[in-house]
Amino acid sequence: MDIPEKINLPFGHQFPKEILDSIPIDSKNLLLSHGTIISLPRHGHLFNQGDSANYFYLLLDGYIKLTQTQGAHSKVLLDIVAPGDFIGIPLMQLNQECQYPVSAQVLNA
Repeated sequence: MDIPEKINLPFGHQFPKEILDSIPIDSKNLLLSHGTIISLPRHGHLFNQGDSANYFYLLLDGYIKLTQTQGAHSKVLLDIVAPGDFIGIPLMQLNQECQYPVSAQVLNA
Protein backbone atom coordinates (compact mmCIF):
# COMPACT_ATOMS: atom_id res chain seq x y z
CA MET A 1 0.00 0.00 0.00
CA ASP A 2 1.30 3.45 -0.87
CA ILE A 3 1.40 5.77 2.13
CA PRO A 4 0.39 9.32 1.10
CA GLU A 5 2.28 12.43 2.13
CA LYS A 6 1.65 13.25 5.78
CA ILE A 7 -1.03 15.88 6.35
CA ASN A 8 -0.22 17.97 9.41
CA LEU A 9 -3.36 18.43 11.46
CA PRO A 10 -3.71 19.51 15.10
CA PHE A 11 -5.01 16.08 16.15
CA GLY A 12 -1.78 14.16 15.58
CA HIS A 13 1.66 15.60 16.18
CA GLN A 14 4.91 14.16 14.92
CA PHE A 15 8.08 14.43 16.95
CA PRO A 16 11.34 13.99 15.03
CA LYS A 17 13.41 10.99 16.07
CA GLU A 18 16.11 13.37 17.33
CA ILE A 19 13.69 14.82 19.91
CA LEU A 20 12.55 11.39 21.07
CA ASP A 21 16.18 10.23 21.25
CA SER A 22 17.10 13.29 23.32
CA ILE A 23 14.59 12.48 26.08
CA PRO A 24 16.60 11.16 29.06
CA ILE A 25 16.22 7.41 29.64
CA ASP A 26 14.76 8.04 33.11
CA SER A 27 11.99 10.16 31.58
CA LYS A 28 11.27 7.52 28.92
CA ASN A 29 11.13 4.83 31.57
CA LEU A 30 8.77 6.97 33.67
CA LEU A 31 6.45 7.45 30.68
CA LEU A 32 6.52 3.74 29.83
CA SER A 33 6.02 2.72 33.49
CA HIS A 34 2.75 4.66 33.58
CA GLY A 35 1.57 3.44 30.20
CA THR A 36 0.71 0.16 28.59
CA ILE A 37 2.12 -1.19 25.36
CA ILE A 38 -0.68 -2.62 23.25
CA SER A 39 -0.60 -4.54 19.97
CA LEU A 40 -3.42 -4.46 17.46
CA PRO A 41 -4.01 -6.68 14.42
CA ARG A 42 -4.13 -5.30 10.89
CA HIS A 43 -7.35 -3.30 10.45
CA GLY A 44 -7.88 -3.28 14.24
CA HIS A 45 -9.31 -0.11 15.79
CA LEU A 46 -7.42 1.85 18.43
CA PHE A 47 -10.51 3.96 19.02
CA ASN A 48 -13.60 5.08 17.13
CA GLN A 49 -14.98 8.53 16.41
CA GLY A 50 -17.16 9.53 19.35
CA ASP A 51 -15.38 7.34 21.94
CA SER A 52 -14.41 9.09 25.17
CA ALA A 53 -10.93 10.59 24.76
CA ASN A 54 -9.35 9.25 27.93
CA TYR A 55 -5.89 8.44 26.59
CA PHE A 56 -3.14 9.67 24.32
CA TYR A 57 -0.91 7.32 22.37
CA LEU A 58 2.65 7.17 21.06
CA LEU A 59 2.92 4.95 18.00
CA LEU A 60 6.00 2.75 18.28
CA ASP A 61 5.62 0.65 15.13
CA GLY A 62 3.41 0.41 12.04
CA TYR A 63 0.98 2.95 10.62
CA ILE A 64 -2.49 4.07 11.68
CA LYS A 65 -5.00 5.93 9.55
CA LEU A 66 -7.20 8.62 11.06
CA THR A 67 -10.61 8.91 9.42
CA GLN A 68 -13.70 10.95 10.10
CA THR A 69 -17.27 10.12 9.18
CA GLN A 70 -18.99 13.10 7.64
CA GLY A 71 -22.61 12.91 6.61
CA ALA A 72 -24.55 9.69 6.39
CA HIS A 73 -21.93 7.38 4.89
CA SER A 74 -18.97 9.53 3.86
CA LYS A 75 -15.64 8.60 5.48
CA VAL A 76 -12.70 10.98 4.91
CA LEU A 77 -9.02 10.07 5.36
CA LEU A 78 -7.46 12.87 7.43
CA ASP A 79 -4.01 11.61 8.36
CA ILE A 80 -1.58 8.72 8.38
CA VAL A 81 0.17 8.32 11.74
CA ALA A 82 3.75 7.01 11.63
CA PRO A 83 6.12 5.67 14.29
CA GLY A 84 7.10 8.49 16.65
CA ASP A 85 3.75 10.26 16.29
CA PHE A 86 1.59 11.05 19.29
CA ILE A 87 -2.18 10.72 18.91
CA GLY A 88 -4.62 12.63 21.10
CA ILE A 89 -2.30 14.96 23.02
CA PRO A 90 -4.25 18.13 22.07
CA LEU A 91 -7.39 16.55 23.55
CA MET A 92 -5.58 15.85 26.83
CA GLN A 93 -4.53 19.51 26.98
CA LEU A 94 -8.19 20.60 27.02
CA ASN A 95 -8.38 19.30 30.60
CA GLN A 96 -12.03 18.38 30.19
CA GLU A 97 -14.01 15.37 29.08
CA CYS A 98 -14.28 15.12 25.32
CA GLN A 99 -14.62 12.62 22.50
CA TYR A 100 -12.20 11.55 19.78
CA PRO A 101 -13.22 13.47 16.65
CA VAL A 102 -11.78 10.72 14.43
CA SER A 103 -11.39 6.94 14.23
CA ALA A 104 -7.92 5.36 14.39
CA GLN A 105 -7.41 2.09 12.51
CA VAL A 106 -4.25 0.03 11.97
CA LEU A 107 -3.00 -0.04 8.37
CA ASN A 108 -0.38 -2.71 8.96
CA ALA A 109 0.66 -4.86 11.89
